[in-house]
Amino acid sequence: MLALSVGAYFESNPMGVKITVDQSGFTGEHYKIVKEKLTDMRFKNINTEKVADLKFGILSSEGDVKEVTINGDNDFKKDDYFDEQSIIKIYYHVFKD
Repeated sequence: MLALSVGAYFESNPMGVKITVDQSGFTGEHYKIVKEKLTDMRFKNINTEKVADLKFGILSSEGDVKEVTINGDNDFKKDDYFDEQSIIKIYYHVFKD
């Protein structure tokens, strides 16, 4: 089975959910778009976490993804397979208080 949505797609496979983007492909995108892409791939356990590291917002904007991890690992590659219940964390930039 193949489906298209928001520039990402998923393939149903007994090995799990196929990730269609490597880690660097998410970096710099808005975290809500990344969350939607991962949801469309059929991941079920997606969490977001703010990283208060912006001062001026010149190199990165508020809401831009800094890093995505799957089960604590940020070294995943395109076409890797993961369980749909894998723990996904999306870390994104926000301004310091």
